[in-house]
Amino acid sequence: MAIDAPSRHQGYIDLHCHILPGIDDGAENLEMALEMAQMAVDHGTSAIMATPHIIPGVFNNTLSAIRKRAEAFRIELKKAQINLTIYSAAEIRLSPEVVTLARKGELPFFNQPDHPREDGKNFVLLELPHQSVPVGSDNLVSWLVSRDIVPIIAHPERNTAIQANQDLLRPFMKIGCLVNLTAGSFLGGFGPTAKKTASDLLQRGWGHILASDAHNLENRTPILDTAVDAVSHIVGPQQALSMVTTIPEFLI
Repeated sequence: MAIDAPSRHQGYIDLHCHILPGIDDGAENLEMALEMAQMAVDHGTSAIMATPHIIPGVFNNTLSAIRKRAEAFRIELKKAQINLTIYSAAEIRLSPEVVTLARKGELPFFNQPDHPREDGKNFVLLELPHQSVPVGSDNLVSWLVSRDIVPIIAHPERNTAIQANQDLLRPFMKIGCLVNLTAGSFLGGFGPTAKKTASDLLQRGWGHILASDAHNLENRTPILDTAVDAVSHIVGPQQALSMVTTIPEFLI
């Protein structure tokens, strides 16, 4: 039986996007960032969580620097009359440095400082290496969870080790992690294996957030609506829509 795709919904929340200009390998400059913002709005997105990379030795972004960049970008959006809300966090490479940042109170959380959560939990976007799941990663994640820091695993469907063995993700699910799947994966943008893995993880219940992970205006765009349509044919329109609306709203 065919499933009707959801009509375009004004109000998507994109929780993983490299839109802040000149801070990582995302938007190269302000002009590109503004064009990405307009593209997102044109496709139904009303809010974006700016998540620049934190990779020690590569992108040494800090909590305070990211917040300053986000505030500056909000001003530019207002000048350009682009109606897009910008939140700020980061995509943090899973490494021992995560523990140091947590102890210093320097982890950029999804839930914003002016909206503390009643349950005391904090959500952080963690990226595994692209080709492996390092030994001991589950121990680090358990350490975070024990301190009410809930990791959201970024794009596991694009990790080649998980593509070969999806059960590598199981320990993280048992600990209580959430999973962020990439919009482009469902459209074949990262190849057929990533597409199949994304669908498989979603059907196993190992997918909670659909986000763009946008970096540019060409092959890594901030467009969610077409992926929402694709996901709706896997898990139904209601769940597909929740992955870009109610669940992100809850996490923020």
